[in-house]
Amino acid sequence: MAKKIRLKKIAVCDNWQLTSQNGYECGGYKQEDAPLVEWDVNPPTIVFEYIKGKGMPSQQTSRLTFPELDLWNDAPYKKFVYKTRVTYNLGASNWLNVSTKEKIFREGGNSGKINPRQADVLLDVTGLAGLSAGRYSASIIYEAYGIDDRGGEHYIEPSSVSVTVKLEVKQGQASPSDLVTDKTDLVLTYNKATKTLSGDTRLEVRTTEPITFNITPDWESFYPFSLDISKETDKSVIQISKSAYSDTTPVDSTYEFHAEIKAGGKKKTIVILFKTISGEVVKDFDFSPRIFEDTLIKGVDSAKTFTADIVNPNNLEISVSLKPSFIETAVIEGGKLKITTVKPESLVVGAYSGEILLSAGTIEKSFSVRLKIAESLKSDFRGEAYYFALDKNKIKMSQNNPFSSYVKMKLEMFFKGYQQEYQEVQEYEYLYFKNEVEIFPGEEIQDFFARCRELY
Repeated sequence: MAKKIRLKKIAVCDNWQLTSQNGYECGGYKQEDAPLVEWDVNPPTIVFEYIKGKGMPSQQTSRLTFPELDLWNDAPYKKFVYKTRVTYNLGASNWLNVSTKEKIFREGGNSGKINPRQADVLLDVTGLAGLSAGRYSASIIYEAYGIDDRGGEHYIEPSSVSVTVKLEVKQGQASPSDLVTDKTDLVLTYNKATKTLSGDTRLEVRTTEPITFNITPDWESFYPFSLDISKETDKSVIQISKSAYSDTTPVDSTYEFHAEIKAGGKKKTIVILFKTISGEVVKDFDFSPRIFEDTLIKGVDSAKTFTADIVNPNNLEISVSLKPSFIETAVIEGGKLKITTVKPESLVVGAYSGEILLSAGTIEKSFSVRLKIAESLKSDFRGEAYYFALDKNKIKMSQNNPFSSYVKMKLEMFFKGYQQEYQEVQEYEYLYFKNEVEIFPGEEIQDFFARCRELY
């Protein structure tokens, strides 16, 4: 199927005039259609490698080109903003951070930039202290939203390209330049209600040399924990405790620090994950991806089934408490949410959206579902004789996708007679008019026979 071409207007000179210096200048312009600049990412694949105890992976950049939706001839709005959606395909979730220096995307309290053209998307891996050795994968999808005159936000489309991010976590192998420690990652939890610090509060370093630290990032020259060093016979012990600044951290926040330890010409990097809670640990669950969207064609497609992975570290009893009417079933089986739509024949043509509500006690999470029902071809051909040339039977197609601009028809014609043969393949494009296209194949076949008239 040919890729749709979206068009914009550009000014083209149609009146070149000779100047007194024997050069040329434009004396007039006309408007012509030209293709839009569309979605593009470079590179489409980003690979991170993290070796425990060997330092943190460097930040990487992906160049994103936004589509010129505001210039599109058929644009439903003149202002567009963009959001990111990260889907974790393999292993643990929430290890990837996506950002831009200019706050391009509308999320995290940012209003987002209107009609951006390009952005350098910054990619960082986080939460490495909670990841075991293995391979992880995530996909970044960008979403376009139109803004109406009242500031309302309307979902338009996902990006036609995505960024695949791969992360490989390896268990570091000791080398002569490495310090030997009993842990490579430290996970700490500070309860602000009880003012207690729990988790990996002790780290052993196998050295008799003096120890120095360099902790990054520099958190305003103070940290929400204290490090106390004591020496034993063949090692140093680092004891971690709360500091005077522990209570300055917001509730339900997570901070990641990297401590580079040096002693006697050797060094090692330790990841410290510091979490703050208030009272009891909040039990929670999550799922990935967070949205399902598809288009079903009446008379062609059957019901569609979609699956989302549920992240349930606390083994909560999760159930489906609400689903839209266009979803036949939504069940949880084997740690997955399985969704099946109704058959498209039972729905009228149009767009449907709703949410599936998952609950575990007082915890509720919503899963967005967007479904478009399109109609198959309406045809006058019902088995009666077809007289080919100038036959009045027609094919009618409705514009199911608001971003579609034309319909393509391909005719393969073969004539045999009078001891001769003639074959031709032709393709035609028909622009939508008032959201529909009417095609009369007989008119095109008449042209075919006109070109073959010397054969009969």
